[in-house]
Amino acid sequence: QLFIRALNSYSLVPLYELTGLVIMLLFIVGLYHLRNRGIKMFSLIITLTFFVLFSWYYYVVPNTRFLVPLIPMISVIASLSLSNLIQLSPRKLITVLPYLLIVALVFTAGIALYSEPIQNPFTNIEFADGYFDLLNWMKANIKEGDVYILGPTHSYNFEWHSSLGGRRIDFPLLSSYDEWEKFSKDNNVVYVILEKEILERRQDILGNYFSYKPEKGLVMLKEMKGWRIAFKDQREPTSFLVLRRSKDVWLDT
Repeated sequence: QLFIRALNSYSLVPLYELTGLVIMLLFIVGLYHLRNRGIKMFSLIITLTFFVLFSWYYYVVPNTRFLVPLIPMISVIASLSLSNLIQLSPRKLITVLPYLLIVALVFTAGIALYSEPIQNPFTNIEFADGYFDLLNWMKANIKEGDVYILGPTHSYNFEWHSSLGGRRIDFPLLSSYDEWEKFSKDNNVVYVILEKEILERRQDILGNYFSYKPEKGLVMLKEMKGWRIAFKDQREPTSFLVLRRSKDVWLDT
Protein backbone atom coordinates (compact mmCIF):
# COMPACT_ATOMS: atom_id res chain seq x y z
CA GLN A 1 0.00 0.00 0.00
CA LEU A 2 2.89 2.35 0.64
CA PHE A 3 4.07 2.04 -2.97
CA ILE A 4 0.54 2.54 -4.22
CA ARG A 5 0.06 5.68 -2.17
CA ALA A 6 3.37 7.08 -3.40
CA LEU A 7 2.21 6.58 -6.98
CA ASN A 8 -1.13 8.31 -6.39
CA SER A 9 0.57 11.65 -7.14
CA TYR A 10 -0.01 10.86 -10.84
CA SER A 11 -3.73 11.47 -10.43
CA LEU A 12 -4.98 15.06 -10.28
CA VAL A 13 -8.32 13.73 -9.07
CA PRO A 14 -8.41 11.70 -5.82
CA LEU A 15 -9.16 8.19 -7.01
CA TYR A 16 -8.21 6.62 -3.69
CA GLU A 17 -5.62 3.95 -4.51
CA LEU A 18 -6.84 3.07 -7.99
CA THR A 19 -4.23 5.09 -9.90
CA GLY A 20 -1.33 3.78 -7.85
CA LEU A 21 -2.62 0.21 -8.11
CA VAL A 22 -2.83 0.36 -11.93
CA ILE A 23 0.69 1.81 -12.23
CA MET A 24 2.05 -0.78 -9.79
CA LEU A 25 0.52 -3.64 -11.79
CA LEU A 26 1.93 -2.22 -15.03
CA PHE A 27 5.34 -1.97 -13.34
CA ILE A 28 5.26 -5.62 -12.23
CA VAL A 29 4.20 -6.82 -15.69
CA GLY A 30 6.81 -4.64 -17.38
CA LEU A 31 9.54 -5.81 -15.02
CA TYR A 32 8.66 -9.45 -15.69
CA HIS A 33 8.82 -8.98 -19.47
CA LEU A 34 12.06 -6.99 -19.57
CA ARG A 35 14.41 -8.70 -22.01
CA ASN A 36 17.62 -7.14 -20.67
CA ARG A 37 18.56 -9.25 -17.66
CA GLY A 38 20.94 -6.59 -16.30
CA ILE A 39 18.27 -3.87 -16.30
CA LYS A 40 15.78 -6.29 -14.77
CA MET A 41 18.11 -7.21 -11.88
CA PHE A 42 19.12 -3.58 -11.32
CA SER A 43 15.49 -2.44 -11.14
CA LEU A 44 14.55 -5.28 -8.82
CA ILE A 45 17.50 -4.70 -6.46
CA ILE A 46 16.93 -0.92 -6.31
CA THR A 47 13.22 -1.39 -5.63
CA LEU A 48 13.76 -3.91 -2.84
CA THR A 49 16.60 -1.86 -1.33
CA PHE A 50 14.51 1.30 -1.10
CA PHE A 51 11.57 -0.66 0.25
CA VAL A 52 13.57 -2.36 3.00
CA LEU A 53 15.50 0.76 4.02
CA PHE A 54 12.71 3.31 3.93
CA SER A 55 9.26 1.75 4.05
CA TRP A 56 9.65 0.68 7.67
CA TYR A 57 9.95 4.35 8.63
CA TYR A 58 6.42 4.85 7.33
CA TYR A 59 5.15 3.48 10.64
CA VAL A 60 7.00 6.28 12.46
CA VAL A 61 6.37 9.10 9.98
CA PRO A 62 3.45 8.31 7.63
CA ASN A 63 4.86 10.08 4.60
CA THR A 64 5.53 8.62 1.16
CA ARG A 65 8.47 10.92 0.40
CA PHE A 66 10.95 8.20 1.39
CA LEU A 67 9.96 6.18 -1.68
CA VAL A 68 9.69 9.08 -4.13
CA PRO A 69 13.13 8.29 -5.72
CA LEU A 70 11.60 5.04 -7.00
CA ILE A 71 8.83 6.75 -8.98
CA PRO A 72 10.87 7.63 -12.12
CA MET A 73 12.11 4.06 -12.50
CA ILE A 74 8.64 2.63 -11.87
CA SER A 75 7.22 5.10 -14.38
CA VAL A 76 9.62 4.06 -17.14
CA ILE A 77 8.99 0.34 -16.72
CA ALA A 78 5.23 0.84 -16.34
CA SER A 79 5.19 2.93 -19.53
CA LEU A 80 7.00 0.14 -21.40
CA SER A 81 4.35 -2.28 -20.23
CA LEU A 82 1.59 0.11 -21.31
CA SER A 83 3.27 0.57 -24.69
CA ASN A 84 3.29 -3.18 -25.24
CA LEU A 85 -0.40 -3.39 -24.36
CA ILE A 86 -1.24 -0.61 -26.81
CA GLN A 87 0.60 -2.41 -29.61
CA LEU A 88 -1.61 -5.44 -29.00
CA SER A 89 -4.76 -3.31 -29.20
CA PRO A 90 -6.91 -2.88 -32.33
CA ARG A 91 -5.58 -0.28 -34.79
CA LYS A 92 -8.70 1.90 -34.39
CA LEU A 93 -8.01 2.23 -30.65
CA ILE A 94 -4.40 3.24 -31.34
CA THR A 95 -5.62 5.97 -33.71
CA VAL A 96 -8.00 7.60 -31.21
CA LEU A 97 -5.83 7.00 -28.12
CA PRO A 98 -3.97 10.37 -28.24
CA TYR A 99 -7.29 12.21 -28.36
CA LEU A 100 -8.63 10.18 -25.46
CA LEU A 101 -5.54 11.06 -23.42
CA ILE A 102 -5.98 14.78 -24.16
CA VAL A 103 -9.64 14.67 -23.12
CA ALA A 104 -8.76 12.77 -19.93
CA LEU A 105 -6.01 15.27 -19.06
CA VAL A 106 -8.27 18.30 -19.60
CA PHE A 107 -11.06 16.65 -17.63
CA THR A 108 -8.94 15.72 -14.62
CA ALA A 109 -7.10 19.05 -14.59
CA GLY A 110 -10.41 20.92 -14.73
CA ILE A 111 -11.84 18.97 -11.82
CA ALA A 112 -8.66 19.46 -9.80
CA LEU A 113 -8.61 23.23 -10.38
CA TYR A 114 -12.32 23.54 -9.61
CA SER A 115 -12.27 21.46 -6.43
CA GLU A 116 -8.94 22.79 -5.10
CA PRO A 117 -8.74 26.56 -5.69
CA ILE A 118 -5.20 27.88 -5.88
CA GLN A 119 -4.18 29.75 -2.75
CA ASN A 120 -1.14 31.83 -1.97
CA PRO A 121 0.67 29.79 0.72
CA PHE A 122 2.48 32.87 2.05
CA THR A 123 -0.77 34.43 3.27
CA ASN A 124 -1.15 31.72 5.92
CA ILE A 125 2.18 32.07 7.71
CA GLU A 126 1.75 32.35 11.47
CA PHE A 127 4.49 33.22 13.95
CA ALA A 128 4.67 32.16 17.56
CA ASP A 129 3.59 34.65 20.22
CA GLY A 130 6.36 37.12 20.92
CA TYR A 131 8.43 35.89 17.96
CA PHE A 132 9.49 39.35 16.77
CA ASP A 133 9.92 40.71 20.31
CA LEU A 134 12.41 37.94 21.04
CA LEU A 135 14.13 38.35 17.66
CA ASN A 136 14.59 42.11 18.14
CA TRP A 137 15.91 41.61 21.68
CA MET A 138 18.41 39.00 20.47
CA LYS A 139 19.63 41.31 17.70
CA ALA A 140 20.19 44.10 20.22
CA ASN A 141 21.78 42.10 23.04
CA ILE A 142 23.47 38.93 21.78
CA LYS A 143 26.97 39.85 20.61
CA GLU A 144 29.41 38.08 18.35
CA GLY A 145 31.01 35.25 20.28
CA ASP A 146 28.14 34.89 22.77
CA VAL A 147 26.92 31.33 23.14
CA TYR A 148 23.18 30.93 23.66
CA ILE A 149 20.97 27.88 24.10
CA LEU A 150 17.75 27.71 22.11
CA GLY A 151 15.97 24.53 21.16
CA PRO A 152 15.01 21.99 20.24
CA THR A 153 11.98 24.08 19.24
CA HIS A 154 9.56 24.41 16.35
CA SER A 155 8.32 27.87 17.39
CA TYR A 156 11.40 30.08 17.66
CA ASN A 157 13.87 29.44 14.87
CA PHE A 158 16.06 32.35 13.78
CA GLU A 159 18.90 30.68 11.86
CA TRP A 160 17.96 32.38 8.58
CA HIS A 161 18.47 35.87 10.08
CA SER A 162 22.03 36.71 9.01
CA SER A 163 22.11 39.81 11.22
CA LEU A 164 21.78 37.72 14.38
CA GLY A 165 25.07 37.36 16.25
CA GLY A 166 26.27 34.70 18.65
CA ARG A 167 26.41 30.93 18.36
CA ARG A 168 23.35 28.79 18.99
CA ILE A 169 23.36 25.30 20.53
CA ASP A 170 20.51 23.04 21.60
CA PHE A 171 19.68 22.39 25.22
CA PRO A 172 21.60 19.16 25.94
CA LEU A 173 20.13 15.91 27.20
CA LEU A 174 21.42 15.67 30.76
CA SER A 175 20.35 13.78 33.86
CA SER A 176 21.22 16.18 36.70
CA TYR A 177 21.63 19.85 37.49
CA ASP A 178 25.33 19.31 38.25
CA GLU A 179 25.83 18.08 34.69
CA TRP A 180 24.02 21.18 33.44
CA GLU A 181 26.27 23.49 35.46
CA LYS A 182 29.36 21.78 34.10
CA PHE A 183 28.07 21.89 30.53
CA SER A 184 27.13 25.58 30.67
CA LYS A 185 30.52 26.54 32.11
CA ASP A 186 32.56 24.35 29.76
CA ASN A 187 30.75 25.86 26.76
CA ASN A 188 30.72 29.44 28.09
CA VAL A 189 26.95 29.68 27.75
CA VAL A 190 25.77 33.27 28.23
CA TYR A 191 22.03 33.02 27.54
CA VAL A 192 19.37 30.33 27.78
CA ILE A 193 16.08 30.90 25.96
CA LEU A 194 13.21 28.86 27.36
CA GLU A 195 9.78 28.19 25.92
CA LYS A 196 7.08 25.58 26.45
CA GLU A 197 8.47 22.93 24.10
CA ILE A 198 11.97 23.11 25.58
CA LEU A 199 10.55 22.91 29.10
CA GLU A 200 8.55 19.79 28.22
CA ARG A 201 11.59 18.11 26.64
CA ARG A 202 14.02 18.94 29.46
CA GLN A 203 11.88 18.34 32.54
CA ASP A 204 14.70 16.50 34.32
CA ILE A 205 16.76 19.70 34.51
CA LEU A 206 14.18 22.48 34.33
CA GLY A 207 11.13 20.94 36.02
CA ASN A 208 12.16 22.01 39.53
CA TYR A 209 12.65 25.62 38.48
CA PHE A 210 10.01 26.35 35.85
CA SER A 211 6.48 25.30 34.97
CA TYR A 212 3.92 26.16 32.35
CA LYS A 213 0.42 27.29 33.31
CA PRO A 214 -2.12 27.89 30.51
CA GLU A 215 -3.34 31.16 32.01
CA LYS A 216 0.10 32.58 32.87
CA GLY A 217 2.47 30.77 30.55
CA LEU A 218 6.05 30.13 31.71
CA VAL A 219 6.46 30.66 35.44
CA MET A 220 9.65 30.55 37.52
CA LEU A 221 9.08 28.37 40.59
CA LYS A 222 12.37 29.18 42.27
CA GLU A 223 15.63 30.87 41.43
CA MET A 224 17.99 28.93 39.21
CA LYS A 225 21.42 29.24 40.81
CA GLY A 226 23.76 31.37 38.74
CA TRP A 227 21.07 32.59 36.35
CA ARG A 228 18.69 35.56 36.24
CA ILE A 229 15.86 36.58 33.93
CA ALA A 230 17.23 39.07 31.40
CA PHE A 231 14.12 39.35 29.24
CA LYS A 232 10.70 37.76 28.90
CA ASP A 233 7.56 37.92 26.81
CA GLN A 234 5.86 41.24 27.47
CA ARG A 235 2.37 39.76 27.25
CA GLU A 236 0.59 37.02 29.16
CA PRO A 237 0.57 34.13 28.91
CA THR A 238 4.38 34.32 28.91
CA SER A 239 5.63 32.45 25.84
CA PHE A 240 9.37 32.68 26.47
CA LEU A 241 12.00 33.56 29.07
CA VAL A 242 15.60 34.60 28.47
CA LEU A 243 18.05 33.68 31.23
CA ARG A 244 21.49 35.24 31.53
CA ARG A 245 24.40 33.86 33.47
CA SER A 246 25.09 36.05 36.50
CA LYS A 247 28.33 38.02 36.49
CA ASP A 248 29.44 36.59 39.82
CA VAL A 249 29.30 33.12 38.31
CA TRP A 250 31.63 34.28 35.55
CA LEU A 251 34.04 35.48 38.22
CA ASP A 252 33.91 32.09 39.93
CA THR A 253 34.92 30.35 36.69
